[in-house]
Amino acid sequence: MTSDLLFSAYLAVMSAEDRIRTVSRFVHDYLMRTGEKNMDEPYGPRYRWEHTLRVAHWARVLANEEDIDTEKCVTAALLHDVSHFVSADYR
Repeated sequence: MTSDLLFSAYLAVMSAEDRIRTVSRFVHDYLMRTGEKNMDEPYGPRYRWEHTLRVAHWARVLANEEDIDTEKCVTAALLHDVSHFVSADYR
């Protein structure tokens, strides 16, 4: 079995909340690692992480109100700023 198939099988047995937690941990760790040189800035990685959590919260609220796929909405919200510290074009 290829690694892609193994990963797909692994994801299939996880709950939506577990998948969201996995993405959340990745985004947090990635922001902290890529923003390490910006740690003391007012809008550094800690701020960016807190902002991401606020966006994810409201994505969940809106998804529930509109009866659409909460997992997709929250995942998109979690990923929306992930490249903030690695892309000069983004900043």
